[in-house]
Amino acid sequence: MKENKNTRANYCLAASLRGERLMVTASLKKEMEQEFQRDLRQLEHRGDDRMVFRESLEQERFGDFLLRTGSRVAAVKAYIQAACCCLDGAYYESCDSRGLIPARMLRIRFANLADKIESCCAADARLKRIAAEDRWFQRMRKRYLRDL
Repeated sequence: MKENKNTRANYCLAASLRGERLMVTASLKKEMEQEFQRDLRQLEHRGDDRMVFRESLEQERFGDFLLRTGSRVAAVKAYIQAACCCLDGAYYESCDSRGLIPARMLRIRFANLADKIESCCAADARLKRIAAEDRWFQRMRKRYLRDL
């Protein structure tokens, strides 16, 4: 005769959506952040423009993840880091008024990320202050976006 055991499985909701915001458990968020960080560490090969571009894309993806999970401050910092990655390329063009400037594709990427940072910070004074306090980013923004 077969004996029926009543077994129960315990399930826990790990993620859900509320509008545009992704709600995840703290442990899942930490695991995902570690995965992004591991991918970024593997890409840190400065010099080659394609690798710099790819690193910038991965950093932006990390910022997108942080923004979707509600970490707006960390997202803005990740976007700033992604923009600053664009300035580490190997190929620089000569410009009479400014000396050497990054390759055009990296300058365009830098400009797109600067616009993304500005739009992300538009409604929040705290985020505007974070972007404004990064003096190196602001200085490079003025220097490289003058006449793109």
